[in-house]
Amino acid sequence: SSGPLIALLGYQFYFKRQVQLTSLKDLATLSLMYCVCNSLIHHLVWSLAIDSFVWNYQEAIWMFIGDMVGTLFGAYLLKSLVDLMDGKGFKFSGP
Repeated sequence: SSGPLIALLGYQFYFKRQVQLTSLKDLATLSLMYCVCNSLIHHLVWSLAIDSFVWNYQEAIWMFIGDMVGTLFGAYLLKSLVDLMDGKGFKFSGP
């Protein structure tokens, strides 16, 4: 899916900077952008691929919620790993 790439490029374009992996705010914002992009792209592709496809807002909302929960869980797990590695001498953040 192109949702993650579109979300990352949109984040960098809008905020004019890279995502800070150690920032919960950056991770939450990027997660939100990803979930919106992923839900919209998924339903847009299905509506173009299937002539009889009926846009169901409930499906899009549930997909968004599922993506958001999974993405935030993964992002915060990644942040915990980065913090652990940062404490061991690896540097992932700026100066």
